[in-house]
Amino acid sequence: MNQNFCIVVLLGLPASGKSWLANKLCSFLSENDCVVKCAAYDNIVSLEEQAKIALSSTSELTKHYRREMKETVESILATPNSSQKNVMIVDDNNYYRSMRYEYHQLAAKFNTGYLQIYVRCEVANALFQNSNRPQSNRVPDCVIVQMDTRLELPCESWENSLTIDSADLNNPSMMSKIWVRIQEAISNPVSTIKRLEEKKLVAEQSKLCNNHNVVHNIDKALRKQISQYIREHKEKNSARVLAAQLNDIRQSVMEDAKRGIIVPPADILKADESIDMPKLETWVTTIFLQRCSSQHGHDLVILE
Repeated sequence: MNQNFCIVVLLGLPASGKSWLANKLCSFLSENDCVVKCAAYDNIVSLEEQAKIALSSTSELTKHYRREMKETVESILATPNSSQKNVMIVDDNNYYRSMRYEYHQLAAKFNTGYLQIYVRCEVANALFQNSNRPQSNRVPDCVIVQMDTRLELPCESWENSLTIDSADLNNPSMMSKIWVRIQEAISNPVSTIKRLEEKKLVAEQSKLCNNHNVVHNIDKALRKQISQYIREHKEKNSARVLAAQLNDIRQSVMEDAKRGIIVPPADILKADESIDMPKLETWVTTIFLQRCSSQHGHDLVILE
């Protein structure tokens, strides 16, 4: 359990400024008494090899190296942490959401915080910045252009993403802004958030279940009313005809209940979320008799 830990996943185009941000962030966090580790894809795979992979028709090498990145991060998370805040920076393009989600799953597994930082950069600017790099550090232009077409922007709530424009990386307030988000993520580990979401889902499912039970019990109460009504009037009416007419009324009430046109009183649900059947039956009886009364005088065969 690493409740004093945060995984910070960087994403963006090559040459957008991610590695610069990672280095700057490492220094800043260290000055704020954090234990900082950084896993950089460029340290695992050379730029030359990355170019070959990008132009290759197979994705097996990509999967292999990214699995190695993930295992590196996981091994660090698995080691005992100190009382200091720990930050694990993942410096990679992470252009597919599925790539980021693997680290989110690690955060859930190890009960850590999770934060994404998307370094937003227009492809033209990334190409320009790439051209100003030393030749040995340049990424082939085709790799940047291709990745721009594949980049899946952060949009899911679980991503907890902070977007920074590459032009704003030198903004003096940027590190403090990131630091605030990291501390918030540490205070809200992914597993805690997941438990809250699961609790909310259970509550919603319980509510749906209760709604279903209410409708089901409305139907039972209506059938009970029909049986009673027929017994009381069978000497004066054709039971078969009367039953058919009353069943039409039952179906109309059921349809209106399902569509929310008629709503049972809120107090039919007890504190333990069970249904107060006497109250429900009283309400159903009122609705039923109102429908019978409105039908009476048209074609309902009921004798006074």
